[in-house]
Amino acid sequence: MAAVALGLSACARCASPAVVDAGAPVPVKAPPKQRARHSVDLRTALLVSYPEYRGSVILEGRAALTRRYVSLPDEAWAKAVKGNGFTPEADGGLVRAPFHVEREGDVVVLWMAVDGPVLEKVFSAPTALSSMDMGLYLPRGLEVADERFELSLRYGAVPHARAAFLSRQVVELLARSGQWKLGAVPEGWGADPGDGGYGEVPERFTVTLEEQGRPATLTVTREASEVRVVYTLVTDAPR
Repeated sequence: MAAVALGLSACARCASPAVVDAGAPVPVKAPPKQRARHSVDLRTALLVSYPEYRGSVILEGRAALTRRYVSLPDEAWAKAVKGNGFTPEADGGLVRAPFHVEREGDVVVLWMAVDGPVLEKVFSAPTALSSMDMGLYLPRGLEVADERFELSLRYGAVPHARAAFLSRQVVELLARSGQWKLGAVPEGWGADPGDGGYGEVPERFTVTLEEQGRPATLTVTREASEVRVVYTLVTDAPR
């Protein structure tokens, strides 16, 4: 009897086998959305866009991270502004030096001015400010539609011929590196001389280069003695 009782006690602890309904639908988890993410630091972007600045002066410059959210609730925006220490400016914007932040609907732009003193700090700093670092000042934990980093510089060159040299130089350095593909060049884009140096460029032109393997572009525009360079990298987008 003891043996029978022991056997019954053991069976009482056994779980009944699960019954599977072959006709019941099996839930299928949606695969995670694939994203293409890239990053760049401000020092690298400057080296790409403005490798030689002797004989020139920055007239206007800005580094910006633009993020578009699927949805940006007011509560999340207010929390990010307060948590990151932004305060109102006289013109209605928000600032936490050196950054400014602006919002329009679901789009937020974090930007900083880039001038001569900032240039010196960027190249002398022990660590480089990256686009990922900039993103820490924006609302987090929300679904992002897309994001891009952009560095825009407008500088003047003295003497006048210096603008021709600098604008041609940045194009040639990138195109010859093999990492950037040069698009169509305008009429008046002279051949490089055989003994070294760069060929002539028109007084006014625009050319665009695309980085190979990354969604980055550089646009170079010359307007007589002024040059504008715009470096853009898509830092987050659907794959």
